[in-house]
Amino acid sequence: MDNQELAVGVDIGGTKIASILVDREGKILAGDYRMTAAASGEDGTLERIVASIQSVIGSHRSVSGIGIDVPGVVNPETGVVENAVNLGWERVALREEIQKRFTMRIPIHVERDTYAQTLGEFYFGAARQVSDYVYLGIGSGLGAGALVDGRLLQGSGRAALEIGHLGLTGLTHPCGCGKSGCAETILSGPGMVKTYLTGGWQAEFPIEPENNTDLTAQDILARAQAGESKAQQVVSEAGRYLGEVISDLLMILNPSLIVIGGGLGASAFGQMRPGMDTEIKRRCMPENYRNLRIEKSTLDSSALGAASLVWYSQKRIH
Repeated sequence: MDNQELAVGVDIGGTKIASILVDREGKILAGDYRMTAAASGEDGTLERIVASIQSVIGSHRSVSGIGIDVPGVVNPETGVVENAVNLGWERVALREEIQKRFTMRIPIHVERDTYAQTLGEFYFGAARQVSDYVYLGIGSGLGAGALVDGRLLQGSGRAALEIGHLGLTGLTHPCGCGKSGCAETILSGPGMVKTYLTGGWQAEFPIEPENNTDLTAQDILARAQAGESKAQQVVSEAGRYLGEVISDLLMILNPSLIVIGGGLGASAFGQMRPGMDTEIKRRCMPENYRNLRIEKSTLDSSALGAASLVWYSQKRIH
């Protein structure tokens, strides 16, 4: 293979580092998964990232670039992670720090995780070659990215589409950002669990607290599937609130496609779809959704989005 055909993607989360070596068609040639161990400190995490990259590159030397995505505010021009709460990072020069620890001289591209996932769906997933679309990631939080005429929509402060912190009517739980009633207080794994345990909107019946610290959003989905009324109402409300968020995006950006991913977004897609569709039709004009497709993410690895940063840097979208 020539030096244009291989890329490394590194997806960094609060708990894990996932790295892959991938070709231009999205075929994963090697993979590495290890814990982030953020509690070990910045240097320890950086060393683990480098080790993960070295593991997937192996003996390959025809690598055209490394893409790294991080959950937080990132300056892609400087490669500086300005704030990543889950990692305990503030003003970390990630590109520079990785280059200092790496023996090979390879271009390194750093980007916010949801923006990278947006590119991943364009190059390898459900939004393949769709140049006007929105990606929604529902996992430990709620994030979004968009392509507008084939270019990432980032905003003046590189914080466009911070939809997880949209204030939604009826939500009452405090959010980690310091506000209350943010979208991700129900549209996220932790948010769904807290809503199930304590309420958080005007429920049709009192929510009885449950003493279960091991409960997960996947457990709630399973309970809803089995017919439990409380779980069904929580999932239904999550779908309705997702429809409210999507309605705003449709009226502002008018995309032809919305892709829903993330661990919770993919697994809850079918169960949330009815409430989501109903809310979209209630809130939007027909021309906003007439030609709209809403699809579930098809990416095999979260690191494919990070690898896509290499191809995007070469301006291959157009």
